Amino acid sequence: MKKITNYSSVLFLAASILTSGTSAIAQVNCDLTLKTTIEGFKVYKHNPSGAIMYKAKLYIDADGSPRAYGPNNSGLDYTANAGHPGNWWGVVTNSNGNPIIQGSGSPYPGLYVSTTSLMNSAYPSTSTSHYVNSEAIPFFVLPSAVTSLGGIHLGDVGYVYNTSTGLGCYAIFADGGPAGKLGEGSIYLANQIGVNSNARTGGTSAGIIDYIVFPNSGLGQGTIPTVAQINSMGAAKINTVGGTAIVGCLGGGSPPPSGCGTPSSLSANSISQTGATLNWTAVSGASSYNIQYKPSSSSTWTTTSSSSTSKALSGLTASTSYQFHVQAVCSSTGAYSSTSTFTTSSSTSSSSTLTIGNGTSSYSAHPYGTVYMDERVQYIITKSELTTAGWSTSSPYLKSIAFYVSSAASQSMGSFTMTISHISSSSFGSTSFLTGTNTTTVYSGTIAATAGWNTYHFSSSFAYNGTSNLLVSICWNNSSFTSNSTILSNSYSTAVALYYRADVSGGSVCGQSTGTQSYYRPNSKLEFSSSSQLAQFDNGGQRSLEAPLNTDIANETSFEVFPNPFDGNILNGKFSDASDKQMTVNIYDMLGREIFAREIFVEAGNFSLSLSNNDLQPGMYVFIAITNGIRYSKIVVVK
Repeated sequence: MKKITNYSSVLFLAASILTSGTSAIAQVNCDLTLKTTIEGFKVYKHNPSGAIMYKAKLYIDADGSPRAYGPNNSGLDYTANAGHPGNWWGVVTNSNGNPIIQGSGSPYPGLYVSTTSLMNSAYPSTSTSHYVNSEAIPFFVLPSAVTSLGGIHLGDVGYVYNTSTGLGCYAIFADGGPAGKLGEGSIYLANQIGVNSNARTGGTSAGIIDYIVFPNSGLGQGTIPTVAQINSMGAAKINTVGGTAIVGCLGGGSPPPSGCGTPSSLSANSISQTGATLNWTAVSGASSYNIQYKPSSSSTWTTTSSSSTSKALSGLTASTSYQFHVQAVCSSTGAYSSTSTFTTSSSTSSSSTLTIGNGTSSYSAHPYGTVYMDERVQYIITKSELTTAGWSTSSPYLKSIAFYVSSAASQSMGSFTMTISHISSSSFGSTSFLTGTNTTTVYSGTIAATAGWNTYHFSSSFAYNGTSNLLVSICWNNSSFTSNSTILSNSYSTAVALYYRADVSGGSVCGQSTGTQSYYRPNSKLEFSSSSQLAQFDNGGQRSLEAPLNTDIANETSFEVFPNPFDGNILNGKFSDASDKQMTVNIYDMLGREIFAREIFVEAGNFSLSLSNNDLQPGMYVFIAITNGIRYSKIVVVK
């Protein structure tokens, strides 16, 4: 192989030393050897460290996302990119070779289970959690021609830098790519470095993305690290080659300067229809911070600054998901943090926030018991408590929950997952964790507790039936521990909580069946709304399944559909008032796409809807009917 030195980069780095005096840049050694060329992109080995480096494009890989693929191109990406009948390579198949379809307890019922080469051995192969979620984890894709160069293994960490936007991100090698192709990464990675992340229309074919891959640097097959773990491993490896300025060795753009830390523990509170307050942890030596934010569906960032560790935003759009990240400014600027997401309040729905518990006792065993690596906890909130706090049938949709932290530990919690269920029990009569009905995963991500109210805005609203008690289930897992965060809790006469804690590095206790009964439950705030607010993407834009402004929300008991589940052919319905009327019917899938629309006649309060053309595939759907200015909605299941 030909040994080279990237002289233009050396000159650039020398100029940087003269103008900035940054010692970290002076440590960069651009002793490279050209190893191969793929699609015209040169792949080098960094001789001092063994790192593999190249500049290439970035195509978007949706693999691993629970909503990556589905029947009839119903996922984020074209179904053909996962294969076709008789030859499926990107989704899990059954013994007959047909794609497995997610059921009602999965994140996206009706869609396929998409795969990645890197897997989490703690979950079965048919679970979406077995694979690396393209929307939640930064990862890049490598062909065998690159992995064979320096002993690169699945899970190894790298640094990816966009020479056009100046944004960089630590990432892992999580998926194998076709031979002869180079330059592909996850949806999360693209968002982090300012590339259009749409799996169908996004990415860039320009050779403006720098990739630095560190062989033998990851946790290996069987473990999917959290974003916090990836950042920690990536920062440690990049420091061994002189910092992020190493990208200057590939030429074609100014590297990000080193010497200033990266903000962490990003959060948003005081969220309204048009504003929010952003928060983050302080960076030692920082004199100010740069903040970039944008609608999640946009590729254009708005930049502002702050001299403190918070920033109040205004002029936002209601019912919109936003992303933001933060950069510290010291004597030089550091790298931008990972992004955090929040959603502004709805402009059309009425909401009420109920406070459950007013205790003043500080308690630390759960739900943030980070003196251990892993924790599972369940809470029961009774119907009588909700009614006493002011719950109304006019606001049946639970959209967020908050806990009050009196003292916050620095330890983040990876794979922090929350589900809500209906439950008949009012307390834990034994040490067994409970299983409820209508279980909905409402939140998932990496979080860190902060002092004050910690609010979790749900990714899916929970439709409360108004008669059952609520079962709140939380599980998280880490590979390290520090100390507990303390919360303000009420003490009850019965066991209203059950928890289990353990040190399982790289594992999970989410499947633990028994725990310890607890009489303490956190003070909490629950936000209920008159609307399910299913804001979903449709052809790159947003679709709302909320009622029009001039439409009233019906009492759900005044309308029913049956049978449910049904076979996808005939669905019957009945109104409590036996009148004749015209009705508009719309059926949406769980991604918010309209699948079926029709005007039908209701005779004496009854109707029958024929879908004999097999409009609906097995899965869950939202059935919406509007008649006489009243909106009715039901979740229907096609078996």
